Amino acid sequence: MIKSIRQSFNEQFSAEKYQALQDLVTAKYDVKPNFRLAESPFFVPKLLKERLVEACEMITDVIVRPDLKSITQPTLHDPSTIVPNEDEHTIFLQMDFGITLDHNGDPMPQLIEVQGFPSVYFFQ
Repeated sequence: MIKSIRQSFNEQFSAEKYQALQDLVTAKYDVKPNFRLAESPFFVPKLLKERLVEACEMITDVIVRPDLKSITQPTLHDPSTIVPNEDEHTIFLQMDFGITLDHNGDPMPQLIEVQGFPSVYFFQ
């Protein structure tokens, strides 16, 4: 996080602004979320943003390969993991990263998991 931007955001935060965010989401999707909305964005340095984008692009390049199923199918030994009539590629994609430091002390993303199901996006 960029501390100066975080501090400025926190100083300007109010319950009224948070309520406005909740109202906006409720109006846009015509449903009130039954979970707490994250009221704060992340303020990350440019280097970390660039590294996150690069990592996402590299992972996506593999996921959209036309032969993805044929190269991953042999690792699925349990037939119950096969979804009937599934799409060739997921429609939803979420990548979760942890942040570590490289040998120079700069932030470096480390993949935790890739998810490909709609509940991640409140489309359930």
